Amino acid sequence: MKIFSIVLIIFAAGISALGQAAPPIQQANQEFESGHYSDAARLYRMVVAAEPDNTEALGGLVNSLEATGEWRAAIEPLKHLVALQPTNAQRAEQLGRWMSWQGENLQAALESLAHACSLDKTNPQTCT
Repeated sequence: MKIFSIVLIIFAAGISALGQAAPPIQQANQEFESGHYSDAARLYRMVVAAEPDNTEALGGLVNSLEATGEWRAAIEPLKHLVALQPTNAQRAEQLGRWMSWQGENLQAALESLAHACSLDKTNPQTCT
């Protein structure tokens, strides 16, 4: 009888696990990889709301917003991502470029581009 109870518990646990969805970050990554960028952005926002310093979710949100043409909306999460990853030259360059396109704070844009260049002197886009 004891073995039957154990098997029944394991079986019930397996059935309940089948009904659970993937964690939001995995769902967001899947939506992004499938080209559903708006859905991915929504899911990445959920993760960022719960975990503001989640660099994977912030990066995914930035990429999703860029893919939908909403680069202006991506600037704030990108600023936060750059603050969390100060040695990421690619993101610093991206932030400087987008801020320069916005035209509102060119000094901050130039500082971000200079920072990116200091991190990766081989990048002709930021260092020339």
